Amino acid sequence: MFDPYHLRARVVARHVSSAIAVASLAAFVACSDSSTAARGAGSSQLSFTTSSTGVSGASADRTPLVSGKDTLSLSQVTIVIQNAKLKRQASSTCVGDNDADDDKGGSDTSSHHNMEECASVRVGPTLVDLPLDSGLVSLPMDLIPAGTFQQFEFRISLARLVGKFDGKAFDVTLPINGRMVIAFSPALVVTDSTPTSITIDVPVTKWLTNGDGSLVNPSQILSNPTVFAAVKGRIAATFHVFRDNNHNGRDDHDGDHDGN
Repeated sequence: MFDPYHLRARVVARHVSSAIAVASLAAFVACSDSSTAARGAGSSQLSFTTSSTGVSGASADRTPLVSGKDTLSLSQVTIVIQNAKLKRQASSTCVGDNDADDDKGGSDTSSHHNMEECASVRVGPTLVDLPLDSGLVSLPMDLIPAGTFQQFEFRISLARLVGKFDGKAFDVTLPINGRMVIAFSPALVVTDSTPTSITIDVPVTKWLTNGDGSLVNPSQILSNPTVFAAVKGRIAATFHVFRDNNHNGRDDHDGDHDGN
């Protein structure tokens, strides 16, 4: 039984079915509530879309994937994110880059070099219900400092998948515990006092599609270490990040925009 906890702009905190994950998510919900409320609304946003999921932008829950005799439909995908930051150079080392530093939450300010090379946007720990249509879910974030940034980095602790595979319902929570490093192309250029928003495209159906086009049965992921490793690898490899100042889920550099 799930008790939705609305954060902002369709960002929802939920309990998950796994007994271990329930305790972890409860702690994340508490942290998300306090950190989001303290900041208030901001003019910059971090948004998520799944616009590259599905067929011609169709809703992933109404347009199932079909491969051979298998059919996959997703009705909910939730991720837990934390420790989001921007990197000026791909070689930059930021507080929290090492797994052992994650519990610090990026709060260590003892290294002046790290502070110059990396910019924390103070997002997370937060649970995000990804939109399975052409829409966006958004989180408020601090103004990004002036500079040129090459990469966006954050951690995913958990991913919850809900849907049906060959007509059988599944509800699976995956312990990802991975650092996602996504390159901007072109680099993100921010000027002083200019609100800059970024969007991450999350093609969730690619997570569950093998290289040969066959589909992964989500209910079997946790019982097969090889399949789990492959899914985690695809999760890390398929994100795309871009500037999206007009909040339409498309890269401002692709034209047809009012952003800078």
